[in-house]
Amino acid sequence: MPGKRSKRSSAATNSNSAESIGEVMSRTVRIPRTYVKPGCERCSKLYDRDVDADRSYNYSPGVDRWLCAGCIDEIESEKREAAESERLQTRRNALVLPYRLGQMTFGGYDTGRGDLSARDRSRAWARDARDSPGIMLCGSPGVGKTHLGVAILNERLDDPRPLVETRPIGAPFEDCARFVDCGDLIASLQVCIQTKAPASEIIDPLRRCSLLLLDDLGSERSTEFSANTISLLLRGRWNDALTTVITSNLAPKALNERFDSRVISRMGGMCKDNVVLVQSKDYRLG
Repeated sequence: MPGKRSKRSSAATNSNSAESIGEVMSRTVRIPRTYVKPGCERCSKLYDRDVDADRSYNYSPGVDRWLCAGCIDEIESEKREAAESERLQTRRNALVLPYRLGQMTFGGYDTGRGDLSARDRSRAWARDARDSPGIMLCGSPGVGKTHLGVAILNERLDDPRPLVETRPIGAPFEDCARFVDCGDLIASLQVCIQTKAPASEIIDPLRRCSLLLLDDLGSERSTEFSANTISLLLRGRWNDALTTVITSNLAPKALNERFDSRVISRMGGMCKDNVVLVQSKDYRLG
């Protein structure tokens, strides 16, 4: 009848309509790869679930900011670098040197008047013999022993590795380098005795530092007190496997005559195979 549609025709139309809607949905509905979330506060990158999931968008409570995975890696790397830089600077600042010694390096060693063999041995020891407990530089006054000793300290401090590779577990130590003149050390300790000040404030930092330059050994007045002080200092550093650089105007034979067997034994154990005789013109006389 006119105006009426058959059930078959209506069903066909509905079927066609359903197919058309399905086709449209299949063409337009997609699960988006990038979610709509706040952009990274550093680079404005949007959240990528394939890269940033489970670790990157750490929400700070009360702060509407997000960080992508790449920026988090950069921030963590920057923090590590800053901490390492601060550690090295703190270690460097612990070394207090007299004014004239502050810039002594291997590069500044006088190659015209200096002992190049002694320089090369000292530099090789500073760079490579990191498990050696010590080195001794002997020679006449003014030949550059202290220069080479300070250069060793600077060479080690420029290396980011710990100043001591191995040490006994539980041994008290500080990852720093120190300098002390033997004559000044004994004089300072004697003042402490006279004023009843605690000598530990002077001796303990020298006992615990990873690397010590004991300069001008033998210049101090020869007394039982000075010999005991040197012996105790060397014994403590030897027992804790801490590195000691020694300079002296006295030759090894003269040192044997000056100090008793306790000091000689410990110096020998520290500087075995690393006694360098420095021979050159007197720096100070030009």
